[in-house]
Amino acid sequence: MERTMTGRTVIVTGANGGIGYETARGLARLGARVVMVCRDPRRGAEALERIRQETGATLDLEIAELSELEQVRSLAGRLLERYPEIHVLVLNAGAIVPERRLTSEGLETSLATNHLSPFLLANLLKERLVASGPARIVSVVSDAHRAGKVRLDDLQATRGYSAFGAYANTKLLQTITTLELARRLEGRGVVVHAVHPGVVRTAIATPMGPLANWVNFLFQAFMLTPEAGARTSLRAATDPDTGLRTGLYLTPRGEGQAHPAVTSRDQVREVWEASANLSGWTDGPISPGSMFD
Repeated sequence: MERTMTGRTVIVTGANGGIGYETARGLARLGARVVMVCRDPRRGAEALERIRQETGATLDLEIAELSELEQVRSLAGRLLERYPEIHVLVLNAGAIVPERRLTSEGLETSLATNHLSPFLLANLLKERLVASGPARIVSVVSDAHRAGKVRLDDLQATRGYSAFGAYANTKLLQTITTLELARRLEGRGVVVHAVHPGVVRTAIATPMGPLANWVNFLFQAFMLTPEAGARTSLRAATDPDTGLRTGLYLTPRGEGQAHPAVTSRDQVREVWEASANLSGWTDGPISPGSMFD
């Protein structure tokens, strides 16, 4: 894949602001046709128009509340119907949820948004990406996953909920399944990378209230701008070097190492199967002998 995206169709979730917006903007500058997946129709349309005016690129807007898995399935159906080829999928949308609450489908919101939604969307679209290869899946995770724990007996966080704890735990689950997907798709023309964008000044912590805003204010001089934070995602999506290998954990400083849990055979199997069950994905169980060959 050249460092031009002309003729390539790219999907970016959470594209109306922050890192997602800058990722969509960067890809549009490189000539891609960018499909911006946003939750809010007005903010999505405004973001799309700003990028269009700057770049002259072809952009499309899809509206979906990605914490609702039925909307993820509907989104995937529309994308498969409208785009014969999909070359890059950037799974950027995420959230820090201040208090435990359930979605209309009975799922804890952090789990649904940060983990089950990207897991399901990637699996629903992966065969189209394979058919369109060479292709890439970029999953925006976080170094916060290092503080996370795999609690298979309480994935819905019914005990001792905390906003950061839920975020870290769900980002760990997302990292585990992202790197497992890389192993599953190896040799099929799709590379899959997990990306830590750095500590970025975005609105993700806004729901946490005044304390989070005060911390952001105090430390903003040490935080990356959203444009700088998007560079790692853009590298994963477009750089020729990152197209040569799959399963990288990329940070602003280069290649890094994810939590040791991503290499625990039994734990990876259990996380994948639990994720498939909760999301309704029916790709079948992991073959124990093929995960780390």
